[in-house]
Amino acid sequence: MLQTIRQSAASKVVAGYLSIQLTLSILSPTQLFALTQGPEQPEFQSFTPIGASDMVDLASGDFQYNIPLMDVGGYPLNLSYQSGISMDQEASWVGLGWNLNVGQINRQMRGLPDEFKGDLVKYNNNLRDNKTVGMGFNINTAAFGIGDASAVQLGRGLTVLHNNYTGISFERSYGLNFSLGRLVQAGMNVSTSAENGVSLNPNIGIQRRQQFLKTTAEQGIGLNFGVGYNSRQGLTNFNMSAGFNMATRLFEKGRNMSFGLNGGGSMSFLNRSFTPSSRNRFKNSNVSAAFTLGPEVWGVHVEGGITIIGSTQSLVNKEEAVPAYGYNNTGLASPTDLLDFNREKEAVISKNTLALSPAVYTYDLFNISGQGIGGMFRPFHSQVGQLYTPFVADESGSDSFGLEIEGGAGGHIGTDFTITNAASTTGPWDTGVNRLFDEVIPGAGSGLPANYENTYYKLIGETTVDLDDEVFNGTLGATDPIRIKLSGGTFGKVPLNAFELKNGVATSTGEVSYTDQEFTEAVTRTQRELRSTAVTPVFNSDVNVLNQEKL
Repeated sequence: MLQTIRQSAASKVVAGYLSIQLTLSILSPTQLFALTQGPEQPEFQSFTPIGASDMVDLASGDFQYNIPLMDVGGYPLNLSYQSGISMDQEASWVGLGWNLNVGQINRQMRGLPDEFKGDLVKYNNNLRDNKTVGMGFNINTAAFGIGDASAVQLGRGLTVLHNNYTGISFERSYGLNFSLGRLVQAGMNVSTSAENGVSLNPNIGIQRRQQFLKTTAEQGIGLNFGVGYNSRQGLTNFNMSAGFNMATRLFEKGRNMSFGLNGGGSMSFLNRSFTPSSRNRFKNSNVSAAFTLGPEVWGVHVEGGITIIGSTQSLVNKEEAVPAYGYNNTGLASPTDLLDFNREKEAVISKNTLALSPAVYTYDLFNISGQGIGGMFRPFHSQVGQLYTPFVADESGSDSFGLEIEGGAGGHIGTDFTITNAASTTGPWDTGVNRLFDEVIPGAGSGLPANYENTYYKLIGETTVDLDDEVFNGTLGATDPIRIKLSGGTFGKVPLNAFELKNGVATSTGEVSYTDQEFTEAVTRTQRELRSTAVTPVFNSDVNVLNQEKL
């Protein structure tokens, strides 16, 4: 039996596999992961009040014992024991299973520390420049028939790109454009790329022109439509443009007089997107050069062109220190500072977005356990403030050069050179209404009492008495949806010193009524919220002052 197993092919395969695994584990050992989270402080893992008298845990049946020790300034101390020792449990400073815990406050820090007041947060970003270079080749042919019967243009191109992140890519393009007399022009451009998929861009134009021989005058009006479709993104854009032109020339006694009028406009239904998030500053540089050469013979011409392109995207600052303000000092921050908040389900915003990502403060949470007290508390603001992502300015520049030479009956030469510098910014609106959300400092002229609290701590779930309920029920509209009122047209909107309160649910036509609630000063409390439990933070600076007073 054993001899049969040794000689079987399956046994040899299994033995070879196990030998390979043994060799690999010796030469290249795998990474080991610990089963625990590392050493912990057992003194702060449990707390037993001095009043506990049960010697058996009614939930688990474990033995437990409590020994009162002493009283320090009215605060009792006790030594407790809990059986049911686990394999990874560590011994405290009084023994395994024993605990001498006077109580503790555990802080769960979320985001920035709440006490940050201009403290610098340093960012080190090591991002390699994103460079793309490429060369394109294209051939265009055009021909026209007799009079204005037809005109056809054919084009084909090939672009080779190299990116230091994605490598080499090829993009092929095809174009067909034709005109029917002087009225209709139509065309289709197609581009294919392994990286971006297939893009289709059909277009159609309608024009009407009139000529008057005596004055050699020409008038024209045109309307053009275009649509873009991508195999990976679907319908990307729809563009429409219109234009009107008029030109007249007069010939009197050998003199040539001319004047003209041109005008036009365009409207794009492209779905623009914006991402309201904090990001790094980038500098974008683009360079392109195009050269075209070809002959023309009696209405038929062929042009061959070469295009050279290059682009670079790089970080403006690889090392940056940004002042940060925690929850307690949010109202003291400037537009370039970092604030203590996050956005839930942050995503790209467009005109079709139904709900914006809500901004949520990331204040710290505190858990307290001690003799006669227990629960959770957190800080609260006495004033309505504002949240925003830090101001960031990007830089971009583009240089292009073109040269075209054509020989034959309609020979010509042309060149152009373009330099473009632009900047884009993200950040809060720079308007006067922003000042109404700055933190109000108690003092002369502020209208606030001497005991005013910018930030106070309160137990979560504690029943309190709010003497400033008119601020919530009146100015802020209680539970009705509220927003800042905007003024201006499609572009250049600015916020006003007023809220808009939503009165009801939208009708079938989408109409919603709002009530304006103007405000000319900061929305803040004027009286403290009455609490039954006082929670007061004590900082190192306060302790130093107390020690100096004792000395």
